[in-house]
Amino acid sequence: MKKNVFITVSAAFLLVGCTSGPAQSSKPAEQPTPTPIPTASSEQSMDVEVVRSALQDSGKNAGIIYLGYADQDEDPMSLVGNLSYLANSRMCDIGAGDVYAFIAADPNAEVSISRWGLDEDGEEEEGEELLEVRDGGPVLIKGVVSETIPNVCIGVEVNDNEVIDEYTPMRSGKDGTVVLGDPIYKIMDLESLH
Repeated sequence: MKKNVFITVSAAFLLVGCTSGPAQSSKPAEQPTPTPIPTASSEQSMDVEVVRSALQDSGKNAGIIYLGYADQDEDPMSLVGNLSYLANSRMCDIGAGDVYAFIAADPNAEVSISRWGLDEDGEEEEGEELLEVRDGGPVLIKGVVSETIPNVCIGVEVNDNEVIDEYTPMRSGKDGTVVLGDPIYKIMDLESLH
């Protein structure tokens, strides 16, 4: 009889333990605190200086954001939405294609947008300069064709020092995120600010 009671009580404890789930710790695991990045809310807009400050605080040379696709006759400013820091962007319009916004962290940076392609030997080559700004941007680039055949490159100089050379904006074919190029360029995806 004692054996049957013991088995019944043991089985009850096992069932209760199985249905209650894993034991929960009362203290959550400690996580490192990330450095906060300023974000824009629907009521608050970010200006260019706030974005530049976020880039500089993160140790970045520039920021880029993918805005969408624009047809040949479509105004890419229609893709800017509520990103107020892009309101006074200069335009580099190559035609239909993906639209990116680019801004240098340094307000005195020289940003150049050039054609990019392959020569007759299949080697990458920088072509004609399409746009140059001497205040770090922001610049909207409309007409980026694809990640497999880039047609635009961006260069950035600060105090005659080239900090970004031949960066080609594109999205990853794997997950659609913006490819930030060589890590030495120190480019931030501005999507992280939103």
